[in-house]
Amino acid sequence: MSSLQAKRVLVTRPQTPGRDDLSIALRQLGAEPVVLPTVEIQAPDSWEEVDRAIAHLADLDWIVFASANAVRMFIGRCRELTDAIATTRAAVGVAVVGPATAAALEEDHIRVDQIPEVHRAEEIVPLLGDLKEKKVLLPRSTIGGPELPGLLRHAGAEVTEVITYRTVTATQRPEDVERALGAGLDYVTFASGSAVRGLAQLSAAAGLDLVSLLTDAVIACIGPSAARAARELGFENVIVATEHTVDGLISALR
Repeated sequence: MSSLQAKRVLVTRPQTPGRDDLSIALRQLGAEPVVLPTVEIQAPDSWEEVDRAIAHLADLDWIVFASANAVRMFIGRCRELTDAIATTRAAVGVAVVGPATAAALEEDHIRVDQIPEVHRAEEIVPLLGDLKEKKVLLPRSTIGGPELPGLLRHAGAEVTEVITYRTVTATQRPEDVERALGAGLDYVTFASGSAVRGLAQLSAAAGLDLVSLLTDAVIACIGPSAARAARELGFENVIVATEHTVDGLISALR
């Protein structure tokens, strides 16, 4: 019998068609997913900066993707514009943080040139070689941190950051939030710090004391940024996946 048999697991990831792999894996192991997306991925307010960057793809030395969402939104925009995907495939070095981001690129048959063994953004920079005066494009979210662009610039790169998506708190009815959090949860899963903060905002809007409600639950985080956000909220029973992927998260739960 699976160690997750009959366990109730809160899934806070955005639900998009064909990308509910965490819920599917949990069901296969006998767990009961309780789905409550806490964030939504939306298009940027304007595509102007992205379109300008796409028009000059051939001038770049590297594109660095720190998330699968950045890939999907950027490549989706490329698909709408001329032969931009072909240019990305042929002319630019591509680096990613981890395997989920690489898999998103491979869906469009775009090669990945560099991926760090330890799936953290700061591990990418040493893999890119001499960056002095190299042109690097960094497609990212409105809430992307300053660490990666700062490290790239410190290494001598000319970095262009473009906002390819916005991460916003999901719209949920207070009664649905209360129902999900009152479901006798054994585990709560987070794939990002924004998912943690989104759940906190939804709980507050519903008049709920999040940490008290989840005192007996294990907080399972896909990576250190999510774990840091969870601990900042006051959670103590926090575990972090060794491999920062859905498979790694499942392994941590088991």
